[in-house]
Amino acid sequence: MKVDGRFTETPLTFLVDGSDVLAREGYGDESEALSRGELYYFENDIRSIGDLQSLLEECRPLCWSFNSLYWDFLDCVLEPADDGAEFENKRAWGEPGFYVRLHPGDDPWPPDFDGNASVLKRWSAAVGEDAFLAFARDEIDKWLEEEPDGDEYDYDRFDIPPTAGAYAFQYFSAEENLADEIGVELVEGWHPGDDTRAAILTIPIEEANERCRNLGVPIVFKKAPV
Repeated sequence: MKVDGRFTETPLTFLVDGSDVLAREGYGDESEALSRGELYYFENDIRSIGDLQSLLEECRPLCWSFNSLYWDFLDCVLEPADDGAEFENKRAWGEPGFYVRLHPGDDPWPPDFDGNASVLKRWSAAVGEDAFLAFARDEIDKWLEEEPDGDEYDYDRFDIPPTAGAYAFQYFSAEENLADEIGVELVEGWHPGDDTRAAILTIPIEEANERCRNLGVPIVFKKAPV
């Protein structure tokens, strides 16, 4: 039987540890580090600045990475001038006046990138759109091959749960009404300042399994091996 289109006919088994924290049985090998390519669900198939803009809006951690690349780029093309001006072109990138085109205002510092469409267009124009898109695709490939950093884990940015415990949390987050009915509680932070997210079984395993049977949902809880 399916509930809200999410259940399959194969029962989902969740292990309950000594602290009543849930983890999906047989989900992944938590001893192996996963790459971003295994945790984010998108294809690196950008063909235009608009494609890149949409991808950066959809995947904020990738946008954070491009923000760093943007500042690396500025470090290559801009440096303090000897005549007292804040910046001068360090290299010739396309037509003259790169800094003015990038940031046409009185503020002596370039703006934050943060996925800003106008800055993205000026950045690509300074290099040339074809060259910039090739650069972007290469950087995205490299980013996907790397392991995620701590902020990505803390803020639960993944499309695919990275661990069996994260799977349980994401699953019951999408099935909150069911979670209430079978005694599952979602915890976001064990104490102030803690970013831990977990699904907790608040009733005995036998009672939770009985509730699942009575509701006709194929979920099984069992005690995790020590």
